[in-house]
Amino acid sequence: MKRVFSTFILSIICNFIFGQEIKMYDENFFLLEKKKKSNPVYFVKNEISEKSLKEKFYTLKDSLLVKEINTKKNEDGEILTQVILKYRPDGEIFQELIKDNNSGSFVFKNYDTKGQLFYISEYSRHSKMKSKYFDEENKEILISSEQLPEPKDGIMGWQKYLSKNLNYPPQARNKRLEGEALISFTISEKGDIENIEILNPVEIHPSIVKEAYRIANEYPYNWSPYILNDQARVSVMVLPLRFKLGS
Repeated sequence: MKRVFSTFILSIICNFIFGQEIKMYDENFFLLEKKKKSNPVYFVKNEISEKSLKEKFYTLKDSLLVKEINTKKNEDGEILTQVILKYRPDGEIFQELIKDNNSGSFVFKNYDTKGQLFYISEYSRHSKMKSKYFDEENKEILISSEQLPEPKDGIMGWQKYLSKNLNYPPQARNKRLEGEALISFTISEKGDIENIEILNPVEIHPSIVKEAYRIANEYPYNWSPYILNDQARVSVMVLPLRFKLGS
């Protein structure tokens, strides 16, 4: 472990010597500005080609790979697809998110500690299209009964929380910028919100991205988990957060 960290420190020194910039990120994977005092948690290494970008996020403390974003672009530089991989400390992938800008679909794949796929869920921009759960033999689990996940006090409770706590970022308000943030998160078997992602960060102002993340991250209650055949299961939610100015 010391050797890995020493290698990382050496790489930072070399990057500064040769004029290459090392970008630092906070605990929520937001890029840190140089002028502001902050506590970096992750750094990123990029592999760039004409039509693709690979970003690998490592912990600053011990250089563990925790996240990887693979982006493919067309000749005009527009994003076609993006694959986000999230890793456990042991190096195994626990979630894969595939975003297809052509179809507007989002596919989530969740893996257990053995690296086996146990849940896949597909969404269009505003609705769930299908989801499947698999047993240890990789066979689809048939649904005999289910109970969908819900926030505290149902959807009305979620809307009440948003109306009370959601802020319109001044940076966007001053420029009269509006937008809709598509936010996704995993709901654990215990109802915890985990693995928050903003699915359309390129479409909206960065301050709206951060506010959408904050409002989900600071939700003070557990959701009721998804129940499949009388057993709590991991599930994924995709919800829109609209930022619209009054007349």
